[in-house]
Amino acid sequence: MHSKDPKAHDAFESLTRTLGRGFPEIEKARKRSTATLSKLQSVCKRIPIPEGLAVVAFGSLARREWTSGSDVDWTLLIDAPTAPEHFQIAQAIAQELEAERLTKPGSTGIFGGMASSHELIHHIGGQEDTNGNLTRRLLLLLESRALTDSSPLENVIRQILRRYIACDPGVSSLDHGHLRVPRFLLNDVIRYWRTVAVDYATKKWKHGTSGWALRNIKLRMSRKLLFTKGLLACFDCGLHPHEPNMPKNPSPDIVAVCLQERVYSLCRMTPIDILCQSLSKHSTPDISTKILSAYNAFLHTLDNQQSRKALEDLGPETAHKDTVFEQMRSTSHEFGDQLEHFFFDGDPQLRTITKKYGVF
Repeated sequence: MHSKDPKAHDAFESLTRTLGRGFPEIEKARKRSTATLSKLQSVCKRIPIPEGLAVVAFGSLARREWTSGSDVDWTLLIDAPTAPEHFQIAQAIAQELEAERLTKPGSTGIFGGMASSHELIHHIGGQEDTNGNLTRRLLLLLESRALTDSSPLENVIRQILRRYIACDPGVSSLDHGHLRVPRFLLNDVIRYWRTVAVDYATKKWKHGTSGWALRNIKLRMSRKLLFTKGLLACFDCGLHPHEPNMPKNPSPDIVAVCLQERVYSLCRMTPIDILCQSLSKHSTPDISTKILSAYNAFLHTLDNQQSRKALEDLGPETAHKDTVFEQMRSTSHEFGDQLEHFFFDGDPQLRTITKKYGVF
C-alpha cells in the first residue's frame, strides 16, 4: 500500500477482478458518486470563491457510496484570514444546493457552514478540541472531496498530518530509515471512533427513537468502515516500513516527511479502496468476498427507498420484529466478524501490529 502506487485509487476494481466476481451495489454507488460530484462542482462554479477557500464534500459522496437517499454534507473550508463576507458565501452555497433539491446536511451543525484551518490544525487535544472540531478534522482526513479548487483542502490535510507527525515523539526521534506507525494520529483515529459511538448513544437519549435504526446500522457499517480506513492508514507504515524514495541514512526530519507523504496518499483513498488494497495483500479471497458482500447488501438497503424509510421510522422497541432491520443486523454482524478475522486471525504481521498498536 505505497504512496506511489498508481493503482491505489482503483483497488476495489482490482480486487473484484482478482476475486472474479462483481458487487453491483458498490459499483453503482461509485458511478453515481462520480456523476453527482461532477454536478455539484458545476453548481459551485456559480459562486465566486476567493483564494484560500474551498467547498468540501463529506459523507457518502466523498466515500463514493452515493445512494438515492444520500444527503449532501458540505463545509466551506477557510485556509485564509477570516472575513465577514465568508458567511455570505456559505449562505450562497446553501441556497444553490437547495435549489438543486438536494437533501440538506443533518441538524448537528457539523456541516452546512464554515470551518477554519486554525482550529483544525492547532486545537488537537485539550479542552479547545471540541467534538465538532475533532469530527471535522478526522473527516477531512478520512472522507473529503473538494467541490471547488482543491488546493486549500490539500494544504489543510497536509498541515494537519504535519502537526500529528512532527509532534509525535516516536517519529521525531527516529535515527534510522524506517517508517513507524504514527501513534499520535492513530490515537486520535481511535478517539474519533469512540466519540462516534458515544454520540450515537447521546442522540438516542436526546432524540428518542427518531432515526434510531438507520443510525444503528450506519454505525455498524459505514462508520465502522471509516474507522477501518483510519487504522489501515496508520498500520500501513508499520506493515511496509521501507520507503523506496527515501535517501540512504536519512535524518529524522526526512523520515517524518516521507511518513507524512505516505499517510497523505492513503488518506486520499476512499475507505473501500484502502480496505481492498489491504485485503489483497493481507487476507484471503473468502474473507474479502464476505466483507464486500456484506457492504454490498448494506448499500442495496440504503438505495431502496422503502427499506430506508422503514429504518428511519423504526424504534428499538419493535426492531426485533422488523424484517429489514433484522436482515441488516445479521449483515452487520457478518461484516464485523469478517473484519475481526482480517485483523486478528490472518496475516501474522497484521495481527501483531493490530494487537500492539490497536489494543494496548
